[in-house]
Amino acid sequence: MKYITNRQEIAYAMNFGRFPVVRINLESSKAGYEGLYEGDLVKVLTPTKSHPDLYAIGRVYYSTDSVSKFYISNDNIGLHDSFDYSDVIEMLNRAQAPVLRAGCTIVVIEDYPRIKMCKVRMMKVSERVSTLSYPCATLEDVPDDFDTSIPKNW
Repeated sequence: MKYITNRQEIAYAMNFGRFPVVRINLESSKAGYEGLYEGDLVKVLTPTKSHPDLYAIGRVYYSTDSVSKFYISNDNIGLHDSFDYSDVIEMLNRAQAPVLRAGCTIVVIEDYPRIKMCKVRMMKVSERVSTLSYPCATLEDVPDDFDTSIPKNW
């Protein structure tokens, strides 16, 4: 597990687009699901030969069942006959979601709002991503020797 604790390294990783940033609340489990925590909305690029710009939209989840793991699950999309305020807000949220690619490194903010604490964790999106499987991607820990230092010319 690679946690960043240096204030300048956290700012560099989060503020300058070096890595996509995702937040997950690890104090409040998803309603009706004990041990399942829901995070931010993300877009995961899942290109195929016939559709090179295909992506899945989903949320980051953390599960504490038999094996604790982070993963990204697709959101279900349904069509309905009306278009109203909620549709515009949903489109806005999806437009602002960070874009993840297979194998990319991301910053995961583990948020504990009741005790006012958070941890900044470096993770990597799995090499295999798919819109046809559940979950569409998993998040893996980066090695402890992963370089998060600020370049000297910065």
